[in-house]
Amino acid sequence: MKEVNVKQIIADNGLNPNEIAKQLFPGNKFPRLALNRVMSGDTYLDSMQLRKFAHIIGVSIDSLYNRGSWKPSHKNRQVIFTNGRYKAILDVDTSITRVFDNDSLVHESVIHTGATPLNDYLELINKIIL
Repeated sequence: MKEVNVKQIIADNGLNPNEIAKQLFPGNKFPRLALNRVMSGDTYLDSMQLRKFAHIIGVSIDSLYNRGSWKPSHKNRQVIFTNGRYKAILDVDTSITRVFDNDSLVHESVIHTGATPLNDYLELINKIIL
């Protein structure tokens, strides 16, 4: 069974755990304690709480389960890959890739030449962020 790492997702997105707790456990007298139990793995979010959590951070429910993998999107002539706090933007016209860590540019260059399989390209990005 795949689990949602709530603690890691909160950290990766720079969220305030107290605010998340209030939103996920509105009827609970001690919402932060309830969230702490989830973050420690003693209990899990139910389906409604998972839906609410995904909505709070602006992602789909399935992306809560598939953390750690690069998710592609595109805008204009750029391909944008996101993975937690990291973002890689490939300009398809210039082949320049810019890698960001929490919106801070950490790398900018052409990191591939010619036809590069997507898996190899993402491995190169992984090496840059490590």
